[in-house]
Amino acid sequence: MVALAVAVFAACETSKNAPQAAITMDQAKQTALAAVPGGTIKDGEYEKEGEQWVYSFEVKLEGGNHDVWVDPQSGKIIKDEVKKK
Repeated sequence: MVALAVAVFAACETSKNAPQAAITMDQAKQTALAAVPGGTIKDGEYEKEGEQWVYSFEVKLEGGNHDVWVDPQSGKIIKDEVKKK
């Protein structure tokens, strides 16, 4: 049980431990919204996904939400996945 707790804690790195991003959260939001025209940001954070830090957004759009990741260094979209309702 202790090993499981340690593994879960290690996997949950927060933005306190994050490297400095080259773009701001607001710039990343604008990029995410440009990728999903007509969408609105439901949730967003700067987080570690696997070995990579990303700005992660849930963009709400009729017909399904998009899970959009923006690279914090280049500002480019690295993931845009549709989640059907």
